[in-house]
Amino acid sequence: MHALNATYCGAVMATVLTIRKLPDAVQAALRERAAAAGRSVEAEAREIITSACLPRRDSAWWNELARRARARTPQQLDVESADLIREGRDAR
Repeated sequence: MHALNATYCGAVMATVLTIRKLPDAVQAALRERAAAAGRSVEAEAREIITSACLPRRDSAWWNELARRARARTPQQLDVESADLIREGRDAR
């Protein structure tokens, strides 16, 4: 059985999750995993829950993002960079 409580603290919503009857072996494994990652047990549990619950962005998502960025970026500049450097230097 677990309890999930949310309390309103100003603009931030804090959630408390209590997990009862967690097997000793699981608790020990969580403690070891947290130590290996250099985190507290609480931070490690938060990381595990977050990665399990939030959707991961796979390579297809990143590829689509890159494709859209390339589509907005001109492939050929109208001006050569050397001309812009010369123009900036001559303006001094």
